[in-house]
Amino acid sequence: MGAHANLLAKLKLILILMLLFVGPLSAQAQDVKSSVLSLSQSAMADYDDFELEAADEKLMQATQLIESSTTSDPAFANVYVAQAVVSHGRFKDTAPAIAEDRAFSALLKALSYNPDVDIPADYRSGELENLLNKARKVYATSGSAVVLNTTKPVIDHTPLYEQQRCQAAEIRARVPAHPNIYRVVVHYAPDTEQYKDIEMHPSGESADILVAEVPGLATQGNELLYYIEGINRSGEVVVTSATAADPNHVIMIGACGGLSTSDLATKYGEPLFQMTVGVGTGLMFASEAESYCTKNTCYRKNDIAQPFNTAGVNGPGILPVHLKISAMFNLPAHIQLGLQIRGQLANTQNTSEITKEYLGPWDALSMGVEFRYFPLYKQPYRLYVGLAAGGGGANATFILSNQGNYRDLYKFGYGYIAPEVGFLLTLHRYVGLAFELAMPFHFPQNPNVHFDLSVGPFVQF
Repeated sequence: MGAHANLLAKLKLILILMLLFVGPLSAQAQDVKSSVLSLSQSAMADYDDFELEAADEKLMQATQLIESSTTSDPAFANVYVAQAVVSHGRFKDTAPAIAEDRAFSALLKALSYNPDVDIPADYRSGELENLLNKARKVYATSGSAVVLNTTKPVIDHTPLYEQQRCQAAEIRARVPAHPNIYRVVVHYAPDTEQYKDIEMHPSGESADILVAEVPGLATQGNELLYYIEGINRSGEVVVTSATAADPNHVIMIGACGGLSTSDLATKYGEPLFQMTVGVGTGLMFASEAESYCTKNTCYRKNDIAQPFNTAGVNGPGILPVHLKISAMFNLPAHIQLGLQIRGQLANTQNTSEITKEYLGPWDALSMGVEFRYFPLYKQPYRLYVGLAAGGGGANATFILSNQGNYRDLYKFGYGYIAPEVGFLLTLHRYVGLAFELAMPFHFPQNPNVHFDLSVGPFVQF
């Protein structure tokens, strides 16, 4: 009797331990199922919105959860059917073989969870129906599923052997779409320098023809080394064409034309000095300012017969033609510092002796210091923002609305601060073209702001 009681006690203990062990497993299984079904539903919502890549990624995550768990739930069959639908839809136009392979493998896997599974009516097509029938026959014979992604990724590339020196080198490759290829990268190195990376993009000719341009700066030496890698979402290399240890070798031929190595360099002191001569025009707006010349001429202040008059100036005025010269020195870290001078070459106001007496030499001439910072500093395309400050004046011509169509002259100065933005285009080793928009603020006489647009050549050495 005692032995029987001991046996019952042991059985109860084993039962309790089993319940304690199975309980968490059951809860864990429910969590896996919930996560898998949630990912699947979200993936099909993405698919309906034509977000095919996002849908495929979520289904990959769902199937990884299924395969890493010990749960075998018939509901998982629908997840693999969803993967078949998405895979086929994503690759059928760009890579039909991969689309068929992935869809067939997913349907075969679905049958291993539920032999009666079917494709939902909303996603059914003749191609998928044929693949499902084929999968049913294979499953009925073998009773097992095959592994997804049996088609290997490929990079089909014909290496370059020669390249014109100092010209951009175009690298082309045929890379059929594959779920394991997320990016295709060209690694290149001039001569024996360290490798740099540039990503390949579709050429526009075909979805699987990718191109990348190695810049001319890398083709100035005697040789260019390069190799191509296909990379998955985790950053792992899944396929290559050549390698870092055994790269493609391209021989440079011919001489450099146009820009030289020193022109393209981004180091300090190359080039050291730059002078720009720009011609342009300007525009300003005035409001209720006083002008000291009326009608067609300016009045002498001391002429009793023609007393001094004033008139209100409103609206836009033009600063017809100006010449602007900048002499700039390169400093480290994308910086230039130098001098500028600006002089007006023409006014629409008449140039009578009376007007000349009214306009002093500083009314149309200004000069000061200039500072530039280059957020884009690599030649041949350079972009800068700057600030200039100095002394002198400028003048604008207005139409006096309260005096008929008579013109009037409005001058301002004698100090100024001018924010600037400019673009420099290097055309050859020593020559280029400059574009600049400045906004000088003049004070203390008739404080106002105007806009100057200048265009002209620059020389550098």
